[in-house]
Amino acid sequence: MKILAYWNSHFLKVSLCEEKVKFRRSINLRKSFSKSGWAYKQNKKWFAVYEDNNRLLFRCDDVEFEISSEFKCTLERGSTLNTFVLKANENVVFRFEYRPSMFFAKHDSTFDTVDLESDDFFEWLSYIWTDPMVVKDVKSLLKISH
Repeated sequence: MKILAYWNSHFLKVSLCEEKVKFRRSINLRKSFSKSGWAYKQNKKWFAVYEDNNRLLFRCDDVEFEISSEFKCTLERGSTLNTFVLKANENVVFRFEYRPSMFFAKHDSTFDTVDLESDDFFEWLSYIWTDPMVVKDVKSLLKISH
């Protein structure tokens, strides 16, 4: 079982039971906890980014991908919908359309790219995926954390 922090929340944690591919959200009353990664739920689907055996993995429900150069990651931004896409050898292997919340963009006059990565899980994920040094840093951070 993996303990994941709920994306962009300091007081929620998510338990991922990998055998049954079940996610369970709960309140975390302690200031900090040991975590293996992050989880996020959108459009009734669970997503997770976590470290396992020195690999950084992305999961959507029961489908898992290693965050590596084997897959090309793109985020297509539209006027109302964004599309997160993974390709292997130019073939689409994963595609997810979603409506970004843009909560902070609507309420913060100083909203910038750093805020965008904090507000949008897939923006953050595409940033990580496209930079091997960031992948390495995230793996190191997660090893320290648990």
